[in-house]
Amino acid sequence: MPPTETAADGMLCLSRHENCPWHEALKSAEITWTGLQYTCLKILHLYCKVFEKEEVLELVLRKTCKSCGCDRLQHSVYHEELGSVRDRLGLRDARLNHHAYDSPPGLTAKQTELYWASLAERAPTSVGGATGSAAWRAWRIRALATQLPKQDLSLSHCRHIDEQHRKQFEDFVAARNEIALDIGLACQHHGASIECMGCNKPIRSGSIMVQAPRIGEEVAFHPACFTCSECDELLVELAYCALDGRLYCVRHYSERLKPRCHACDEVG
Repeated sequence: MPPTETAADGMLCLSRHENCPWHEALKSAEITWTGLQYTCLKILHLYCKVFEKEEVLELVLRKTCKSCGCDRLQHSVYHEELGSVRDRLGLRDARLNHHAYDSPPGLTAKQTELYWASLAERAPTSVGGATGSAAWRAWRIRALATQLPKQDLSLSHCRHIDEQHRKQFEDFVAARNEIALDIGLACQHHGASIECMGCNKPIRSGSIMVQAPRIGEEVAFHPACFTCSECDELLVELAYCALDGRLYCVRHYSERLKPRCHACDEVG
């Protein structure tokens, strides 16, 4: 399991958010097995499947706590089958294997080293107790869940959009995919220095840059500047949406254009 998903003893890290009445919520009549609070996510998934308690699983995987409204980041609970950006967007690339998802495709080994070196200032020091390279892996898992929520990507993952608004949501998704959603291109810059659109400082010859064609063919960023304009998080696997000449993650692009329900985390 990912390092952010469980504590050292394999139990769910649900107690990290102080004053959260998660354990009280587990005492509800909907949950007949009180030992659920001490189990791991795999057992929770099996329990919910066998006893048809999908709403309990969704409570954990999407919002975690109905009572206090805190999100799963504060509980360090993540789904173990998040895959990659390309998986979530329904894209396939024969050049990539699972272990290559952490680094941008198309870079040589030396260029990949330069890419990660350029992100040193943004490296997570600790995520869910993980440090070093494990912290990057943990950050990626968290970022996939938050920046590309499945309910923003497809109607099939939405449970609370009524029939009247289903077509409107599908049109919104289709338009976003057509004009805004893209994956940045990392490459090595050669030639005269050019200006980074993020920090306005020069991108020098020989350094790695990230291009965002949805914003402009000549637009380039330092890897550390390729962030969401709303949350300032690095864009996971360089997936971005362009709006008014700025970069956004899928979540915050959606929220710029549509309201999001705090309870179910779906956009209206």
